[in-house]
Amino acid sequence: MDEVPELFKEVNRLLTSRLLPVIKYKGKSKGRRNTFGWTNWMMKYARPPHWCSNNLKYSELYLALRHLGDAICPFAYDSITVNQNNVCAPHKDKGNLGASMIITGGDYEGGSFMLEGEPIDTRYRPLVFDGHREHWNEPFIGTRWSIIFFKLEILPKWLDRFPADVNDPNREWSLMDQPEHSKFDAE
Repeated sequence: MDEVPELFKEVNRLLTSRLLPVIKYKGKSKGRRNTFGWTNWMMKYARPPHWCSNNLKYSELYLALRHLGDAICPFAYDSITVNQNNVCAPHKDKGNLGASMIITGGDYEGGSFMLEGEPIDTRYRPLVFDGHREHWNEPFIGTRWSIIFFKLEILPKWLDRFPADVNDPNREWSLMDQPEHSKFDAE
């Protein structure tokens, strides 16, 4: 196993010692993954974005993810998606605003992050990229996790519930840090 850099040890410990649930959408497995921070409802047109219950359900992991994100992410982020042992098919992100950042870790072989067909080494190496470009990961052997930090794009119908510049990709604040929006202590 590769040596885990000190900054990633707590997240690595949590993501290799317990499994997140398998998420299903329309009856098909989307693998072991979860979102933290702020998230859109599965049917994002029905309800506004909300504070994710995973922040409390997996509070130790959420706090470790925030600590890591605050240390390595060069932009404010609202959401964190975590994948465990998933091979993600080619896709473009919907609902992300501006840049995304990915980091991978674990004890695995293969599993390169692919951005429009170009392999990029993201094992303990944060990569800022445009999630609207096609990306995926190659198959792998072993235990692999990935973490993606990003801002949510708020649909026009919900904008009156959020600060005026919420859809500015260059905003320097996070929904997670806004007192009127942070419910971590309240739920």
